[in-house]
Amino acid sequence: MKIGANLSVLDEVELIEQAIHHLRAIGVDLIIACDLGSSDGTYEIMERYRSDDDFWLFRLTLTEEDDQYDADWIRANIALAKSAGMDWVLFLDADEFWIPQEGSLKASPLLKEFDVLSVDRFNVPLGVNGPMMPSRLVPERYEELLVIAKPVEDPQAHLTRNPGDAWIRMWQDPKVMFRPERIISLEVGAHDAFAGDPRPLRRTRPSDLVIIHLPFTTQMRFARKVDNIRRALGDNADDDYDSPAWHWWRWVAMAQQGRINEEFEASRFSESVTADCRAEGTIRSVAELFRERSA
Repeated sequence: MKIGANLSVLDEVELIEQAIHHLRAIGVDLIIACDLGSSDGTYEIMERYRSDDDFWLFRLTLTEEDDQYDADWIRANIALAKSAGMDWVLFLDADEFWIPQEGSLKASPLLKEFDVLSVDRFNVPLGVNGPMMPSRLVPERYEELLVIAKPVEDPQAHLTRNPGDAWIRMWQDPKVMFRPERIISLEVGAHDAFAGDPRPLRRTRPSDLVIIHLPFTTQMRFARKVDNIRRALGDNADDDYDSPAWHWWRWVAMAQQGRINEEFEASRFSESVTADCRAEGTIRSVAELFRERSA
């Protein structure tokens, strides 16, 4: 069985090498890396990994026609993975780390039974000294890997009513892993997959696999991210929050008001707040999640 990963990257110099190493460690055979115009050294790092065997690197230029551009790009990359002989494919950003319970994606028996896995995604809370996670994302250290395990549902409505709350506490939509032979396209953001023929897709939500998301690591990285978002939105930066990535508009608005550091600091958990969240189950370890799911 061969597994491919389509890795989209924009200015992630702090995370890119860890992302590549982790994908290889969990059993990904081919990484198709798509740089979206990095200017912070990310692309140059990825060039060192370029290989005809297991690391294909492309550089793309974003346009303002986001929806059509994304749809064409997704279809092209699914076809590329299929032509490379991949049995399963996952789409991810550099700040998303797929965490298999046994340490390898290929260990899951579900890969033999289903066409699409809808994988739950959790934010990693930011502590006093950075994200609450170990340096190595391996099973023996999953007790140290903490996530927001009880996220707030309907985050857009919640933050409209409670603008002072931190986005990091909000629910994250799952992402899919799929058989490219059955799939013609994906929902933007890879939150769902669409069949290429009339046969129904065999779908499931795995209990032995989660995705951890690192939206916040350093103030510098977050500020760079918001600046990239502002440039990507262009003239649409003042639109209503009518988008799957509605929080982008929220962050751009906060940046324009000189308040973007408020979001970062609100996402930082003190030791006492972390202890309270652990006690009430809002923050849990990935090991605890897997134990609960197994039971």
